Amino acid sequence: MKINNKKLIWFTLLGFLVTFLLIRAYSTPKTVTVYNIGYEQDASQHMKKHPIFVEWWYFDGHINPQLSFVLTFWVSSKNNWVRLNIYDSSKDRNWTFSEYPTKNNIEISYNKCNIRMGNSSITEKNGIYSIVFDNQNCKLRFELIPLIPGFAKQKFLPQEGYSYRPWIVAVPRGKIQGILEYDIEKIEFNGTAYHDHNYCPLIKSVSSQWGDWYWGRFFTQNYTVIMAIVNLRNNPRSFLYIFKDGNLAQAITKRNLFSNDVYEKIKNKQMPAEFDVSFGQGSMSIFNKHISLKTPGYTRYVNEIKIKISQGKNVLVEEGNGLSEFVY
Repeated sequence: MKINNKKLIWFTLLGFLVTFLLIRAYSTPKTVTVYNIGYEQDASQHMKKHPIFVEWWYFDGHINPQLSFVLTFWVSSKNNWVRLNIYDSSKDRNWTFSEYPTKNNIEISYNKCNIRMGNSSITEKNGIYSIVFDNQNCKLRFELIPLIPGFAKQKFLPQEGYSYRPWIVAVPRGKIQGILEYDIEKIEFNGTAYHDHNYCPLIKSVSSQWGDWYWGRFFTQNYTVIMAIVNLRNNPRSFLYIFKDGNLAQAITKRNLFSNDVYEKIKNKQMPAEFDVSFGQGSMSIFNKHISLKTPGYTRYVNEIKIKISQGKNVLVEEGNGLSEFVY
């Protein structure tokens, strides 16, 4: 069958057009709809109706420039635990403290953020969180006051949202005040913190359902950046949220948030020590300064960040810190 020259030209042009549209669809940032949440919507347990599930409340914070922590309350149909990780970058040392309360020693409200797991607890009242971790070798008590309203990528469905996997950023940035006692140390502190809430039906494992991912949150004086990239090595999707002075400035999704050389390293289960991310009128450089925790398939970093924002002929530069994790 012969194809005349006109048809050949049209087919060629059509091929170029389809290729262009596909490349644009995968590379052009798109605006993400962000749903505001209420504290009770965030905090109450959602997986009551599902027989096989996992749900966790995550907190992290900077106590001072050297000392950071991650605290997780984890409940599931398989196991329950509360875990505190502390990292001191000046000593390059981490501590891990865990509690494994029995089901009879767990109380979780389905209407408010009242969670008690053994001697540890989360209590929310009028948008302010009071958190306690109580272990025979470590005690952490602090109050978390949000500085930025919480948001979610999905619409909130009260206790019926287990058909999808929500990521609820309850406190994108907050201030904390409290006391930490561990390793003969007693530290009174004022710092900054982040809190999110996650839940999903548990078919195999969290990583098998969500794939590998890189997540991070970063604070400078005026900017808060929250970033997540899921399915890093197989059809990646990226989400980037940037707040300026407490207000959401950008919320975008993009397939390839990283450059190709970064993705090549990720395919080999590595994260570069430094990488750049561009957005709108600016860019940011993220530095993985310290590995605060490393287990099989998981690495947590303490980060430094440099944000550059173009303002006409001038460039605003701000530096700050952050925490991130790489699951592979």
